[in-house]
Amino acid sequence: MPEFIPVLIVAVLIFAGLLLAFGAVVTVPPSPQPHVGGGLTEEYRHIPISGNFSVGYVSAELPVANISGTVSRGLLSGEDKAYSFLISDPASVTGGHVILHVNDSNLYGRLIVALNGQELYNDYAYPGDHSIVFGQGLLKEENLLEIKAESSGWRFWAPTIYKFTANATVNWKGALEKSFNFTLESKDVALATKGRLVMNVKRREGTGQLNVTLNNENIYMGTSMNIVKDFTPDKFVVGTNYIKISAPAGTRYTIDSAEIIIYFT
Repeated sequence: MPEFIPVLIVAVLIFAGLLLAFGAVVTVPPSPQPHVGGGLTEEYRHIPISGNFSVGYVSAELPVANISGTVSRGLLSGEDKAYSFLISDPASVTGGHVILHVNDSNLYGRLIVALNGQELYNDYAYPGDHSIVFGQGLLKEENLLEIKAESSGWRFWAPTIYKFTANATVNWKGALEKSFNFTLESKDVALATKGRLVMNVKRREGTGQLNVTLNNENIYMGTSMNIVKDFTPDKFVVGTNYIKISAPAGTRYTIDSAEIIIYFT
């Protein structure tokens, strides 16, 4: 029999004796695990902000109206088309245009296109596409686009007829920002030792800096694609905390993931 077997038997007998003497199982304590972020003893909380969003100062064409059908006008009868649409912030719109496609017409009278009572177009509209531009000054929060046919006049037996489709868009320019919020209790704020912003930028267009504020206090401004930025705990408040992410004109950031980490004593 090899020499190590008697030694093993003795060890087992000693261990059994300990169990009988103390009535408990002897366990080995687990090794301490360091927390993410480099702290060996501090506790922390992850607060996901969001992911897959964009911020920046952008411009875009926004569709606001779509009309199709037939308009007509004669001595005894007629049919008009109208479409109402809303613009929440007219000051952010620089103008727009109507793309009018005439399918068919007898051309007995003119076609009239009006926005909020102001004529944009008044002419014989031959079959095909017609582009009609309008300025920002005609737009309001509540808007009405009208399409009418001029009377056929002395042709009392046949009204003016236009068959068409029309699509209106507006040119929008403005800041595209993202806002988020989370809630902290008084003990959270009292025990917080620092905060950390962690953000992954998927794509950057332009040279402007990404700006992140917490409760109207700046916690990050820069152009990094992988952001890890610590900030002092005095930025946190009891109750609702507000985060705003933005970028200046000519710049757009697409964010893949973002979170706030709060470290405690």
